[in-house]
Amino acid sequence: MAGGRKVTGSAPPQVELVLARAADGAHIVHLLNHSGAQDRSFHAPLPIVDIALSVALDAAPGTTARCRVGNTTIPVTFTTGRAAFRVPRLDDFEVIVIPTA
Repeated sequence: MAGGRKVTGSAPPQVELVLARAADGAHIVHLLNHSGAQDRSFHAPLPIVDIALSVALDAAPGTTARCRVGNTTIPVTFTTGRAAFRVPRLDDFEVIVIPTA
């Protein structure tokens, strides 16, 4: 997919987003919460809730994704080449698995 950001959303700048691909073709979004990072120390991060994300995909994914850490299933919509979903809660980190259709 040429040009533009692969992942966009409402996460604050303290959240690092990394997009990867699994051997089975599923897309994986890693979210890392750096809100507890302060200069030379690290404190417990503040929970971040209801993060809207949009991921550029070449083909339609399944209708649900899996939050591995939160152990929940979330609905996924697919419009104009982008999968959209909401992450209910981010504590330290989360791994979202978006399966292929």
